Amino acid sequence: MKSLSRLGVILIGLAIFGYSEVWGEEWVFVGDYYNFRLYYDAQSISRPSKDIVQITAKSEESEEFKKQQGGLETYEIVLLQFNCKEKRFRSLSHKVYSKDGEFKEDYKCPDGWLIIIPILDYIESLYKIVCK
Repeated sequence: MKSLSRLGVILIGLAIFGYSEVWGEEWVFVGDYYNFRLYYDAQSISRPSKDIVQITAKSEESEEFKKQQGGLETYEIVLLQFNCKEKRFRSLSHKVYSKDGEFKEDYKCPDGWLIIIPILDYIESLYKIVCK
């Protein structure tokens, strides 16, 4: 699996965030998962309603994966919402960029909420951060 976008296929077409350059991002490292490194923007955390938390996340290919793929370098910006009470999540927007910030791809996000399951350890990690 290539990165969060490739994992999106496993997640029944999970597709996530729309991104525009925003000053003042505070990317916090979450962990290494599969072939990517995951971060979230601490300044992006918001609560659109009582049990809902919204967060912007970013994934980058791991150094090892980039070597295996011959230097391919992209990152993905995703907008996620978590229903803390029901332990569910949904993606609102998902875009892929080259390392130099050039827009590459926009993924269509599925409608509805998905259950957070153990195989989605990176989603569960974000859930634990925002729904503590």
